Amino acid sequence: MSEKILKLKNNIAGILADSGNESSKEKPLVIFWNAGLLHKVGPFRMFVDLSAKLNQSGFDVFRFDLSGMGDSRSSTTLDLDRDRIISEIQLVMDELSERFGFDRFILMGLCSGADNAFDVALTDDRVHGLVLMDGYTYKTSMYYAYKYMKLFLNVMNPKKMLNYIKKRIINILSSDNEDMTDIAGYVREFPELERFQSSVHDLISRGVNLYFIYSGGYASYAYSNQFYDFSGVEKESKQVDVAYFDQADHMYIIIESRVVLFSSIIDWINKKCS
Repeated sequence: MSEKILKLKNNIAGILADSGNESSKEKPLVIFWNAGLLHKVGPFRMFVDLSAKLNQSGFDVFRFDLSGMGDSRSSTTLDLDRDRIISEIQLVMDELSERFGFDRFILMGLCSGADNAFDVALTDDRVHGLVLMDGYTYKTSMYYAYKYMKLFLNVMNPKKMLNYIKKRIINILSSDNEDMTDIAGYVREFPELERFQSSVHDLISRGVNLYFIYSGGYASYAYSNQFYDFSGVEKESKQVDVAYFDQADHMYIIIESRVVLFSSIIDWINKKCS
């Protein structure tokens, strides 16, 4: 395994983590970028550690900063509008294809990074898989039932109430608890539910593998089947997988939670995208 600093067009700086596996070029290249306004290393070096795990499974990984963020210099356009970000990610994919021969990609993102990955996949057939952590979600009637029931049970049990308070403090320190606000204060815009549902089905029809991961620290997600309830996707779908780690905070600060997350991603990517 080795890492190489790359300077790409449009002032993009990133790191290509080569697994050293001869067969890695036959696999999709995994790509990460910023979560909100955070550096490409991810929250508490999350993307660095996950890159190493992916390398061990024989996948090459490229993590980079969008222009004007982290190590990437500003482009001529300074705003963070969605169209510019999508175009920039696709330009990165273009250059990695030209220079290294990658023709398939797995996009992974956290928060707004997950939103960006989903949007890129809708317009680019080279996307083979998506791993979306705390991405788009929509509240259902059962969401409110679970939220209020959990609060009631916590109030009735002093020990559970104390644990609930501790968890809330961690979530406040590590994440947003506003529906549309990403870590580091970056405002997210969600598509209308009907558009999201249609987009998911479009990706399924194209053969894209989708892994939706939600944490207990994500205020808008409350129970394991919530995705299926709002998306209209059948649980039997072979291309869609969903995980809900209710004990994890938004940025997986706790080591045990991060180990579980990484293990689930590695298992999924080996099963669906090798």
